[in-house]
Amino acid sequence: PGSEAYEQTTRRFFRGLAALQVGLVDAAKQEFTQATALAPGEPASWANLGLAHLRLGEFDAAGPALERAAALAPSSSEVRFLIGRLETSRGRRDEAIAELRRAVELDPRSLYARTALIQEVENAAGADADAEAQRLLEELFALQPENPAVLVERARLAAKRGDAAMVRDSVSRLEKFV
Repeated sequence: PGSEAYEQTTRRFFRGLAALQVGLVDAAKQEFTQATALAPGEPASWANLGLAHLRLGEFDAAGPALERAAALAPSSSEVRFLIGRLETSRGRRDEAIAELRRAVELDPRSLYARTALIQEVENAAGADADAEAQRLLEELFALQPENPAVLVERARLAAKRGDAAMVRDSVSRLEKFV
């Protein structure tokens, strides 16, 4: 802190975040590329560079940036979540599910990781996919029993599975939001 390199890195990083927020993804990619050159040991810059590549559909470029972020921050649920989304985008469902499971292990309260995992498991459409998705959704419900989005999803998946009792329970819990 206080050095010119620190000031430049910080400036590049926050300009990149602002560019991502307003949809200027190419500009964000340039800013994060500069930030990673200035401070190659900063995992957030690598993760956001990977995210910019991911948003641009540049999956081959996103992979190394996200892997570098993971190497620098091995206990980051957010980085594992991004790697899971990359694998989903690549059509590699098994790898995506494994990464999303890892993200949930690292941060059991992560709504994004849990929701993405539930979606990927359900979309896998295997013999037990819906039952496994429902189990994962029940874990999320236990963490956030008052979340209307979780309740709606719980009711939808229960209806798909033909679980009338769970549908009734979910709808009953949703009534207080009407």
